[in-house]
Amino acid sequence: MALLLCCPCGTPIDAENIDLIVEAECPRCQRMLNLELEIATGRYQRPVLTVLEAAESDWVGEKFIVPIGESLTIGTGSSIWLSLDSAEMEERHCSIRVSTKGYIVIEDLDTKAGTWVGGARIAKGKLRAGEWFRVGEFRFRLDFKSSLGTASGGTSDEDEDFAAVLPDGEVARLHYTDSPLDRLVQNRFSIARQSLKVFAGLALVYHVIMLRFHDTNPWELHYALLAGLIVFGLLYASARFMRVLHKNLRFIPIGLLVVLAIVDIAAWAVPLACIGALVMAAGLMLLINNSTEPTVAVIACLAVLTALILIVAPTINRTLPLLASI
Repeated sequence: MALLLCCPCGTPIDAENIDLIVEAECPRCQRMLNLELEIATGRYQRPVLTVLEAAESDWVGEKFIVPIGESLTIGTGSSIWLSLDSAEMEERHCSIRVSTKGYIVIEDLDTKAGTWVGGARIAKGKLRAGEWFRVGEFRFRLDFKSSLGTASGGTSDEDEDFAAVLPDGEVARLHYTDSPLDRLVQNRFSIARQSLKVFAGLALVYHVIMLRFHDTNPWELHYALLAGLIVFGLLYASARFMRVLHKNLRFIPIGLLVVLAIVDIAAWAVPLACIGALVMAAGLMLLINNSTEPTVAVIACLAVLTALILIVAPTINRTLPLLASI
């Protein structure tokens, strides 16, 4: 997977030849980010954070360049360095910082579920290069990569007042007692992705049947199947963009749904698919908004459910007579 670069303010930075650059400027806050540090041998290293485990498999393997000397916040909120959708994380869950000397500090931001390095819960501590840490359902590893792309160890440490690891009695994993509505809001991006994938599968079946057995202009089976597969492929592939991290890319699926609605009504004359796509687009738009409230999230889920029904109901209605005639 490609390397991703974000500013501490939460803005993704689209940099060409990101493997080569050593500095990048944030287009939003104009902060200049240092991406590499020099070690004693005169070589340069770049800190890279890799997602090892996640609730959603789409995240696994993602790699983020860690700017040097910046306090970087990880959580579920907006306008932070790495914003994730997780039921077991808080808006500002933990922070990491790679100093210009090469040592790494990780600090829990007074959370219920805690931040874990190895198997121990920490308040604040040193993270060695190559070690993993866990926040919520996500497990990360931070490595130093040389200019040749190979992993290497950390550099020298500085004296820092690190808090001790919590006592053994506190190491047990804690869980939230959030309300169902709170969990709905926290998991809204995951709900949006999965709903779009389901809609893509149903849209495949719907378009094959409706185009193949159209009342006035029936299609050949292979053409109907090709059209359905194109619709499915585009919608299913675009679901991975529906993340907090992707500030603009997350609207690609919504744009595809609007285009699908236009094509359905203008070229293929399948009005229910058009309505379903527009309702789904509206529901997803409400779900992926950064300021989504519990009430809005419920309305969005109802809109998504309505869109799925608008695809399923006519498909069943058209299929049953065909099955009865066999």
